[in-house]
Amino acid sequence: MVKNENTMRVEERAILSLSWLVPAGIAERELRALKGVNDVSINHLAHTVQVSYDPTRITSDKIRALLSKLGS
Repeated sequence: MVKNENTMRVEERAILSLSWLVPAGIAERELRALKGVNDVSINHLAHTVQVSYDPTRITSDKIRALLSKLGS
């Protein structure tokens, strides 16, 4: 799901692989450290992550790459 609000974008992704090799706090900290990421919410029960970011500063591909790295 993608929502545009001015230049901000919010994406929600399934994160079945993140499950749980990495605690949510570590994953949130790593995502928040990316320049352009404004907010992160991880829902363990739904196995989803929601990231609010500025697409002029970071791409969704870079966010997905970090999620893949954290889940591997």
